Amino acid sequence: MYKLFIILTIFLSVIINSYALEDPLGRASIDLHITDLSGNPINRLKEGTQLLISADITNNLDIDQNCIVIFKISYDDEVIQLAYIKSILTNENSFSLSWFVEDDKEYKIEVFVWESLDNPIP
Repeated sequence: MYKLFIILTIFLSVIINSYALEDPLGRASIDLHITDLSGNPINRLKEGTQLLISADITNNLDIDQNCIVIFKISYDDEVIQLAYIKSILTNENSFSLSWFVEDDKEYKIEVFVWESLDNPIP
């Protein structure tokens, strides 16, 4: 399959931007966006805010691929939220996770793209 892994550390006091990464082998690329539930970009995270974390993944291969997209939000090695979406990776895909920011902390958001849960090959 392909290896695609993103870590984004979020500070509640800093400005959030869009992040883009590409698989070193060129098989896929991803844009990570953080917005409010209406799709408006979030400039600053605030305690008590509902967010939408979106991973726009482009399949750079000519064939569709089965995949699992995993969102992991953690704080200080404690998993706050873990969710996955089973899908087929086509040309352009968008996967999203809604998340409520409860506390004024430094969070880490990780997005994984695996072949499957039974075969967790990145």
